[in-house]
Amino acid sequence: MKGQENHANKLSLGIFIPAIIYLLAGIYFIIFPVLYDMSLYNLIILSSLSIISSAGIFLGRKWGLWLALALSPFIAVTVWSAFIFSRNMAGLNPNIHTEIFHITLIAWIILILVSCIFLLSNRKVFK
Repeated sequence: MKGQENHANKLSLGIFIPAIIYLLAGIYFIIFPVLYDMSLYNLIILSSLSIISSAGIFLGRKWGLWLALALSPFIAVTVWSAFIFSRNMAGLNPNIHTEIFHITLIAWIILILVSCIFLLSNRKVFK
């Protein structure tokens, strides 16, 4: 009980936000293969590892921190390549749906980078 109370006190906003971002990224990136193409194994693995790293961050484990930091470049490059491919195929502003998709991709890159900064600044909290 004492350990759980101490962990709950340590779960600051700088740790909670990245945990939520990695969880939502995992869910976001697993939707596409489930709906369209189950042969995208790399995206399924990336999203699964993102969900696992989110659990590790929530638990305050150091492996969750390092897994999240190791996944960040892969997530950023995957999202950036999806943005470039979509931009080349559909253009920057052909309709509102494509524009919203492009904005969400850019937002994911920014959120992942901000999460890395939050995690690095709070890395001493992890055990």
